[in-house]
Amino acid sequence: MRINASIYEGGHCEPFRAVWPGKVEAGSTSDQTVSITDIFATCADIVGAPLPDNAGEDSVSFLKCLTGEQEGPFREASVQQSGRKAFAIRQGQWKLIIHEDNHRELFDLANDIGETTNVIQEHPEFANTMATLPQSYFNNGRSTRGEPQPLEHEVNLDEVRYSKTEK
Repeated sequence: MRINASIYEGGHCEPFRAVWPGKVEAGSTSDQTVSITDIFATCADIVGAPLPDNAGEDSVSFLKCLTGEQEGPFREASVQQSGRKAFAIRQGQWKLIIHEDNHRELFDLANDIGETTNVIQEHPEFANTMATLPQSYFNNGRSTRGEPQPLEHEVNLDEVRYSKTEK
């Protein structure tokens, strides 16, 4: 079986369903973007176990999203990667894709969930600003607060090249 994880919404964006009587209101919905990595911090939050600084470096608890207490986004942005070395960063309604050859696409998902119209020419400065977020995450070895963590590979989005870091 071959899994081809597309960087586009159909390859990464899937519904998440939660049933928790007394905690999650039946029939409630949320527009929050959560990642499978966020389940780690959420479970730790549920049982009241603090995470060590070097665990779950990209995991953010979405417990308040489940209980309906969250106001506004619970994370700054989320990064995705395809099997073809493309990265995407999603922040609110915007999604920037940086392909292996450094070709970039910007989509307004609020108005184009099918990702049919690349609007990067209309918003080049915004796209460049968005691209600084994942690069800062890679440089810090994490997308959450805490001590920077070492990476096995260095990633430079301007070149989208991977190089083994010295240990």
